[in-house]
Amino acid sequence: MDYINYWQYFNIDYNACDIAIKTAFVIKFKEIYNALKVQNIYSIKDLIICIKAYETLTTPYFRFLHN
Repeated sequence: MDYINYWQYFNIDYNACDIAIKTAFVIKFKEIYNALKVQNIYSIKDLIICIKAYETLTTPYFRFLHN
């Protein structure tokens, strides 16, 4: 699996707070979800990556490992 920088994926700063991470997650998730309904730009795998990115950045231990 290729490495994905979740900070860049959500387009947020490296030292972003939890609220900024949650907001970025909601924006990205809605973007992917709405595009799935209409277009074939994204896939279900993109939703899984989005959720994994959120879980990683909001869990201190996983965030430490990711950084």
